[in-house]
Formats: sequence, C-alpha cells, structure tokens
Amino acid sequence: MYRRILTIAALAGTALIATATVASATVNVTDGVGHVDKGDVQTALKWNNSDFDKNVGSLEFSRTMTRTTDNVWSCTDGSTQHADRVTVMKQP
Repeated sequence: MYRRILTIAALAGTALIATATVASATVNVTDGVGHVDKGDVQTALKWNNSDFDKNVGSLEFSRTMTRTTDNVWSCTDGSTQHADRVTVMKQP
C-alpha cells in the first residue's frame, strides 16, 4: 500500500500539475513494477493520442525520497551533541 501511494505521488510530481482526479495505479509490492492507465498518463502529462504514441517508448516513472534525521542527546557535562544523517533513496 505504501508503494502504491508513493507511485501515485510520483506520477503527480512528474506531471508537475495539480489535478482534481486521482490516477489509478497498481504496483507489485515485491519489485515495484506496476501499471498506470493510458488515460491517466495522458491527463497528467496533457498529451493527446499522437503525443502519447510518440513519447510512450521513452516514458519512465521514478521516485526519490529524502529522509533527514537529527539525533540530539545531552551529555553529563551539560553539552548537547548532534548526529545528522540524510538518506536519499531513488527508485526507477
């Protein structure tokens, strides 16, 4: 379910538009491979049938997630220490 939500978010982010409809997508949880309907792609990218036929071969969806963690702790001498970590995950 988490991957499905992220895939739909990636589709919306790729299109860089706000739309009143939600794209319908299914994704296999084990390998991330899924399906997005042609109509949803055309709507999101504002493509007509000709645009779709010309560009569908090179169309690829991906997602990038960035997680920033700041661990803070207080020491017995009264000082405060930080350990920052940034994790970037990109999936094709």
